[in-house]
Amino acid sequence: MNNPLYNDQELVQMIALPTKVLERELRNSMSSLDILEKTEAYTEASRRIIELEKTRVKEKIRKLRAARAERMRLHLQ
Repeated sequence: MNNPLYNDQELVQMIALPTKVLERELRNSMSSLDILEKTEAYTEASRRIIELEKTRVKEKIRKLRAARAERMRLHLQ
């Protein structure tokens, strides 16, 4: 007697369900990957903006100190 454990339709369903789950998980992970890449790009852009702002502030402080030093020099003459 040849009595298979599962018939063909049951086998197809058993294979299809994990495949659908895997496909959904892959789509979700791709979305997560996209989000991660965008987050990393945003973080890097934020770092660059912060560095530019630091440079701008340092330059402004340098100019203010130079102007104050010049006023003091003129005042002491």
